[in-house]
Amino acid sequence: MSIETKEDCFRPWLRPLALVLSSLALAVNVGWAQVGCSPTAPPGLLPSEEDYSDLRDPARRTNLIDKLHYLPLGEQEQSYLSLGGELREWYEFYSHPDFGEGPDVPNRYLLQRYLGYADLHLGSRLRLFGELGSELEDGRKGGPRPQIDEARMIIQQAFADFSLPQTQDSSLTLRAGRQEMELGSGRFVDVREGPNVRQSFEGLKLTGCTAGWRVDLFAVKPINDLPGFFASRPFYHTSFWGAYATHPISMIAGSHADLYYFGFRQLTSVYDQGAGRELRHTLGSRLFGQRGHWDYDKEAAYQFGSFGSGNIRAWTADTNTGYQLAGWRWKPRFVLRTDAASGNKNGKSLNLETFNPLFPILRYSPGQEGTIMPANLLDVHPQVELHPRGNVQVTFDSDFLWRESLYDGIYIPGPVLLISGLNSRARYIGDKNGVEIDWLINPHVSYSVYYSNLLGGPFVSQSNLAHAVNYVATWIKLTL
Repeated sequence: MSIETKEDCFRPWLRPLALVLSSLALAVNVGWAQVGCSPTAPPGLLPSEEDYSDLRDPARRTNLIDKLHYLPLGEQEQSYLSLGGELREWYEFYSHPDFGEGPDVPNRYLLQRYLGYADLHLGSRLRLFGELGSELEDGRKGGPRPQIDEARMIIQQAFADFSLPQTQDSSLTLRAGRQEMELGSGRFVDVREGPNVRQSFEGLKLTGCTAGWRVDLFAVKPINDLPGFFASRPFYHTSFWGAYATHPISMIAGSHADLYYFGFRQLTSVYDQGAGRELRHTLGSRLFGQRGHWDYDKEAAYQFGSFGSGNIRAWTADTNTGYQLAGWRWKPRFVLRTDAASGNKNGKSLNLETFNPLFPILRYSPGQEGTIMPANLLDVHPQVELHPRGNVQVTFDSDFLWRESLYDGIYIPGPVLLISGLNSRARYIGDKNGVEIDWLINPHVSYSVYYSNLLGGPFVSQSNLAHAVNYVATWIKLTL
């Protein structure tokens, strides 16, 4: 068996890095510059994408938080410092976590997250952003879960942005360093807001916008978040690169289309079929928008590459359609989401057909707890949202889960095999019912509570595991 050195682990970066740098050189010639990019994430999700330049007018800085968000540096309006942060207290309870796979005991514990950032703008060309985090776990039986529960002190983000001279409607920025990313719906690349420790990457990202297009090119490595003090470091044996483009569709009012490519390489990946070196390419597209009372989000992707001595052929498709009765009391919104992700059909074959969601949002089915990943999964997920007050939302949801292939297991975030598919030929995994209440107390403070019950079906019972998972979470969040 060959031993991969640290230098070998960075070799997969060379071609994506060359792509980023050559794109930067090309952009200099076509005149892309600094302004005109719309954010990729919902407001408040990525502090690094917040723009407080409008606070340069002293009349707009009406409170202490506004003043922290814009601290002028000298006479130049484009030179300023922004300070901000987050405090989140999260209580969580499980009965039969992971269907009792592992220690089958009720588990209740407190998760705490503290984040603080400084965003330094030195004119229109250079920006420096740094964020420290402290994520703590208290009381969990078995200790903190790897990657998601605890990092006592961590450099969450530390990057520099270099921007070209600006034009009216175009922009180009090269970002180098440790950074968070949110692309599209979060199905493949998400900041991982639900768990206590957010996902970050280290590397390069080039963002360009012109004529309605936004294009992100990146070559990064995910961060291995360890429980100690400043112990995080890149996963040297994992590389991630790609391109993501989005553009409005002029012929369909209110619609946008995304096109993307992702490359993923990992020294050792483990699936129900076995373990091996994984090189996976993903090609996908997304159509989303809103028209009248309707909103929609449809996405499909195909994966190919190699796993050990075999080939990878996998796929996924999902739809998310909503309709809101804005004129009714409590403004109900009805949503139907369907997901399908391929599973492996033949465990004796060298080829792999299990879909890998890479670095997905963890608010997937069966709910906030993110127990089951979208790999070898069929999912029908209806929900109803009610708004009894303008700042309160109540969501009722159900989720019905099947295996896509009877010869593959089900997976939890990682992806990590949770239950092997070798001991059962049942397709139905189970169904979940839940309710969530979200209260926006003011623009900086929110409170939420969530409950769900996941009742295992024949596949779970034939695997000799617990039939039900009860989950409760309540949390309060303060953002500055």
